[in-house]
Amino acid sequence: MLTQFLPSKRVSREVILVQRELLLSKNIIPQILDNVPIGILILNETRQTVYFNKKFIELADKEVKSDLLGLRPGEILGCIHSCLIEGCGTTEFCRYCGAAKAIVSGLNGQRDVQECRILLRTNEAIDLSVYTNTIKVDGELYTSFCVIDISAERRKEVLERIFFHDVLNIASGLKGILEFLPELCSNEKVEMEKLALVFTSVLIDEINSQKMISEAETGELVAEYSIFSLRDLINSLISLFQLQFHAKNITIKTEFIPDEIFINCDKLILRRVIINLIKNAIEASKRDLIVKVSVLQVESKVLIKVYNQSVMPENVKLQIFKRSFSTKGRGRGIGTYSIKMLTELYLNGKVNFISEEGFGTEFIVELPTNMY
Repeated sequence: MLTQFLPSKRVSREVILVQRELLLSKNIIPQILDNVPIGILILNETRQTVYFNKKFIELADKEVKSDLLGLRPGEILGCIHSCLIEGCGTTEFCRYCGAAKAIVSGLNGQRDVQECRILLRTNEAIDLSVYTNTIKVDGELYTSFCVIDISAERRKEVLERIFFHDVLNIASGLKGILEFLPELCSNEKVEMEKLALVFTSVLIDEINSQKMISEAETGELVAEYSIFSLRDLINSLISLFQLQFHAKNITIKTEFIPDEIFINCDKLILRRVIINLIKNAIEASKRDLIVKVSVLQVESKVLIKVYNQSVMPENVKLQIFKRSFSTKGRGRGIGTYSIKMLTELYLNGKVNFISEEGFGTEFIVELPTNMY
C-alpha cells in the first residue's frame, strides 16, 4: 500500500518470536545498552559496579578513566564526599543524597526515582535524575542504576526563577516610587529620588550578578585582578543593604584587623561573593538580631567572615553548597553554591562555615592577598 512516508509492511508474530530468540541468544543486550543516551550501572549488594555502559564512562570523573568495575556511583562520578570514611554512601552527607536513597530502594526490591545534586571534586556541580530497580539473577540481588544529567535544565530553571523573582520585585518597588513622586513636596521628592536611584543600582547589580554566574558556569568568566581596599569595598556594600537592615531592625557590625587591608584580586567577583554572604545572613536572621562582617589579615592570607546569630538545621548544613539546594523552595538555590564556585574557581580561595547552637552561623572566605 502506498503511504505518505514509511512503508506499511509488517512481519508475522512467528517471525517476531524468531528474531527475539536470535537477539537473546547472541547476547546483544550489552551492545544495545552501549548505544542508549542514559548512563547505566548494575550494582551488587555492596553497591559496587559489576556492569557499566559507555554513557557512564562519559559521565565518570577523569581520574577514574574507563575502569569502573568495583566502584560505587559517587566514586565514579567524582562526588566530593566519596573519598571520606569508607567511600560512597557511608558519610553523613549521604543521608540526604538522592542517589543513595534510590539505591536503598533498589536493594529493598522497590523501583524508585530521585533527584540527586552532586558537588564534584572539581568544585563543579551536577544535577541527576536517578532511576533504580531490583534485578535477581541466580538468587543474587542486583540494582539497576540509571541516570540522566539534568544539570542544564536545573541551571536554567534556577537562574530564570531567581532572575524573574528578584528583578521583578526590585522593578515593582522602583515603579511604586516613581508613581508616588508627583504627589510629594520638594524635600520629600529629593529623598524619594535618592531611593529610586538606590533601587536602580540594585536592579543593575542583580542583572550583572546573573550574567556573572552564567558566565562562570560556562567557563566564559575571566578574572581581572587589581589592588583595592577591602574596607572601602565592604563599607560600600553594607550601604546597599540599609533598607533590609532597617526592615528587620538588624544591627550591622564591622571589624577590620588591621584597620586597612589591601588585596589583589578581581573586585567584581569578590563583590558578588560578599553581597551573597551578606544577603544570606540577612535572610537567615530574625528581627532585632546582629549581622557582623569581619576582615582579618593573617600573614599572606585574608579571612572575610560574615556572621549571623541563627543556626542551620543539620540537613541544611550537609547540603549547603549544592547547586539547586535551597531552604526557600525548588528553583531558588544558588547563593552559597555561587559563593563557593566563584571563590574557589576564580579567586584561588576557600570557603567554609561554622553553624552551632550557642554560637550562630559564620561563613569564612579565605583568600591570598597576592601582594608579594
